[in-house]
Amino acid sequence: NLKHPYLALSVPMVQCKLIWFTVSGLIIAGAGTLHSWLQSGSNQTRRKIAAKLSRHLCYFSIGALCTLLFTQQVNVTTGSLRPHFLTLCNPKLTPELCEDKYGYKRFVT
Repeated sequence: NLKHPYLALSVPMVQCKLIWFTVSGLIIAGAGTLHSWLQSGSNQTRRKIAAKLSRHLCYFSIGALCTLLFTQQVNVTTGSLRPHFLTLCNPKLTPELCEDKYGYKRFVT
């Protein structure tokens, strides 16, 4: 009667990291190519700004992918504990326990 039973992984963690490295490499190569293309030619201010923006977009994309990878890895490793805990312990969530004296929701600790 658990809300989140254990399921086997559909994508192994090694394959997930391999996909991450591949996508990161493609982003870095694409950003490097775009950066060098934008820097070549005349010394216009727009080209320099676009080159810097493309580099920062690359940093942002790699950071977002890294955050997503680590978040998914932790979720798979630890699982979703809150619904499991609530199902096993079956606390009585009464208004006295879940609301303060003004009627606002209160976190149960």
